[in-house]
Amino acid sequence: MATGADSAPPDYLIIGHLTRDLMASSERVGGTALYAGIAALRLGRRVRILSAYGDDLTLPTELGDAVIVCADSDRTTTFRISQGETGRRLDLLERASAISLNPLRDMGWTPSVVHLAPVAGEISIAEAAGFRNTCTVATPQGWMRDTVDGRVVPQPSMLERLPLESWSAVVLSTEDVQGDWSLLQRAAARVPLLAVTRGAEGCTLFERGHPTDIPAPVTAEVDTTGAGDVFAAAFAVRWTETRDARTSATFACLVAARSVEGPGWSALPSREELQALRAKHPWPVEERE
Repeated sequence: MATGADSAPPDYLIIGHLTRDLMASSERVGGTALYAGIAALRLGRRVRILSAYGDDLTLPTELGDAVIVCADSDRTTTFRISQGETGRRLDLLERASAISLNPLRDMGWTPSVVHLAPVAGEISIAEAAGFRNTCTVATPQGWMRDTVDGRVVPQPSMLERLPLESWSAVVLSTEDVQGDWSLLQRAAARVPLLAVTRGAEGCTLFERGHPTDIPAPVTAEVDTTGAGDVFAAAFAVRWTETRDARTSATFACLVAARSVEGPGWSALPSREELQALRAKHPWPVEERE
């Protein structure tokens, strides 16, 4: 099943589940594919999302210009988000069908960005290893966690089992690896570009294993949900435009910082808004030894 305008071939392909996120008193659509998709659209890209979800999921109008290809599924991946004694708690209540990458190889078009965006292990690691593109970016969080009695728990060591050499760039957070920088350094040696997001502190960009700290502009945080996904999309978009990793990471920090100033995806900036913001936020980068 496909929805959305399809007048021109997409140039940003995202693969991953669109989800239902349940909170204490509300629910909304979520998933990396949602936040990265809206970010890429607002940055001027033609977006296609390959996903799987049930008929009960209503997508936001902000995805109206994206082409959504939905695999058959009798359920929607559903997370319950709550606050526990040690911070945010995530429970997986339902999981949609897996997503196969094999049909993509016969589609006859090559997007400038392929974004592998699993949230619940819905993409086969073996298939992802064989999927190459001019720019293939992976946000591997959905491969790096497990469920114990429904509760989602991090599995940082999974990072070493992923086919990092197959991809152009990997974007993850310090939370994904539970702050294990030695693990990140080993991963950085296996992928050309590794961007590690650090919340309000910005990111650390590894280029062929060499780290550079890039701070984020100061912002008034309202909702940080999806900020890492926004960063990944902005980084990939800018990388295909400039082929300059530091420029791209700096741009992505700005877009992500702007996105947290409103609930959900409401504050995600357009390309025009960014032109004015970038003029106000020249900030340095710091190379690590």
